[in-house]
Amino acid sequence: MTWITNGLTQHKEDLIMTLLDKKIDVCLISETHFTTESYVKLKEFDVYHTKYPNNCVRGGSAVIINP
Repeated sequence: MTWITNGLTQHKEDLIMTLLDKKIDVCLISETHFTTESYVKLKEFDVYHTKYPNNCVRGGSAVIINP
């Protein structure tokens, strides 16, 4: 699955519901808007992410995997 979030932390609950409901094993996320201070932990999933290079709240990507 792919998802353009426009800010992953504010859409975390919607994402979890969709991942579990649709039984998604791998999800590619764009526009996470992560900085060095932000991150997301999902109990049932492994999350790997990048930040925008100059630590701005823009861009970024993540891969979410159901182990």
